[in-house]
Amino acid sequence: MEKIIGWLIFFLGLGLILYSLYYSFKVFTGTQNPPDFFTSFEKPISETSSSTTTQKINKNPEQMINENIQNTIKNELSRLLPQDAINKILNLSVFSIFILIIMTGGSKIASLGISFLKK
Repeated sequence: MEKIIGWLIFFLGLGLILYSLYYSFKVFTGTQNPPDFFTSFEKPISETSSSTTTQKINKNPEQMINENIQNTIKNELSRLLPQDAINKILNLSVFSIFILIIMTGGSKIASLGISFLKK
């Protein structure tokens, strides 16, 4: 009876390892997307274009220059590092840690099954 339980536990652990390897292979080859742990959201536009033009007229030149510099830096940073890139990196990192935990658990379960087989 211990041998049967040992084989079942061994194959359960081996199945966890193989499934996590297969799933991570599909994610890292691009055939499947990783789970979304982190998502981005768009900021709603609260000002209309007419109100922004009247605000620009009322500002002094220094404020307008500072706003132009800030907008330029913001545009260049968004072009250099897309907004969704950080979320993708975080999602892949969390997914990798999750798969590592599953594989470690599978190896512990398989080693428990092997210890049952040795008795």
